[in-house]
Amino acid sequence: MSRNPSKVPFVIAASAHGPLIVNRLDYHTAGAHTFGVGIQILEHGAFDAAATIATSNTLIWFSAGLPAYVLIRVLQPGFFAREDTLTPTYFAGASAAINIVCSLILFPFLQHVGIAIATSIAAWANALLLGYWLHRRGHLNLARADWIKHGLIVGCSVAMGAVLYALSIPLAPFFARSAHLIVQLVALSFLCGVGFVLYFVLVHVTGAQPLGMFVKRLRQRG
Repeated sequence: MSRNPSKVPFVIAASAHGPLIVNRLDYHTAGAHTFGVGIQILEHGAFDAAATIATSNTLIWFSAGLPAYVLIRVLQPGFFAREDTLTPTYFAGASAAINIVCSLILFPFLQHVGIAIATSIAAWANALLLGYWLHRRGHLNLARADWIKHGLIVGCSVAMGAVLYALSIPLAPFFARSAHLIVQLVALSFLCGVGFVLYFVLVHVTGAQPLGMFVKRLRQRG
């Protein structure tokens, strides 16, 4: 696992930041009105404002663990390929124990959000254990160039998130309750489109993931 093509961080960096940004849009207020993607699109019928905010907060913390969930699936084959199924099982058990303990500690104070936080903490613990153990055995070694590329990818993701957050402020009226659902969906699609294009442009310009090379790898895999 010493040769990393950078496809994993390329995907999960943006995938994790997207839900975080989308759910943060629920906190825009103007006078007595509250604007937000979740509040306007989800809040219909029995799904009231309290349920929307509860869902939004939960998704934010689940999103924080998204990179770890993916990394676990990426790192586990490093053990399975060497016929070691016990070590990942031990780490999964430790992760489950961490999840239970953190949930019991956080639930009385944060309710359902505490469970989401505990799940993300446990996932990161599992991913870090897997990565550390592979590195300790000499099976996971990243070159300096790989670390630089991964850092650039994270930086591009953060830049994309900052732009989307800034755009969400002038677009807030399009998510108002008075706006038609079609208008809200078009505004959301616009934000997604801007984020998609901007992220690909940034990773290409910075050299973190040249698009020609990325497309070539996808074709080879297909």
